[in-house]
Amino acid sequence: ASREALGGGMLAGVEQWFDRALAAQLKPTVVTYTTLIRSASDDGNMAAAQRWLRRAVDQGIEVNEVMAGTLIDGSARHGGPQAVEEPFQVLAALRVAPNAFAVTSVVSSAAKRQDLEAAQSWLEWGIHSRVDPVLATFNAVMHAAATVGDQKAAEHWFDACVEAGLQPDIISYTTQIDAAARVGDADAAETEGEVR
Repeated sequence: ASREALGGGMLAGVEQWFDRALAAQLKPTVVTYTTLIRSASDDGNMAAAQRWLRRAVDQGIEVNEVMAGTLIDGSARHGGPQAVEEPFQVLAALRVAPNAFAVTSVVSSAAKRQDLEAAQSWLEWGIHSRVDPVLATFNAVMHAAATVGDQKAAEHWFDACVEAGLQPDIISYTTQIDAAARVGDADAAETEGEVR
């Protein structure tokens, strides 16, 4: 199926192409099911995305981190952090651990909504679940903190990023400058460019 047939409210067309592939006696792969999950997610139909995941499992497809991340990312984009609890439970039942991409998706979703508490909670959950954090995850939490004017939280997550063995990038420093500027701390804003 063409990429155009996969998005924009075309879930029925996607399912029709899938059925045609089955009628041609072709065996779907993990890539096929990941594409179907992404299609349903892009359409905002997370129930269909979960049905595709279950159908993949029923067909003996081993759910991998990419498929799991796709489901969680879609849930985070369309329903917020609360909406990902069910996919996390489904994946846990399948013994599939979420990866850094999935955790970052949930954290970023919360950060975009300026929900610092949820962003921090999901990052902490990821760390406690032994998902190796990535710089983008920390940057998302720092951004949420800066956006709501919580300079101390932004600094805390900067330090936690360094403690996790990650090298802050220009986004990390710019976020610290933004946090300091939002609370009127001109001295901190001027010195944030210095490497700690």
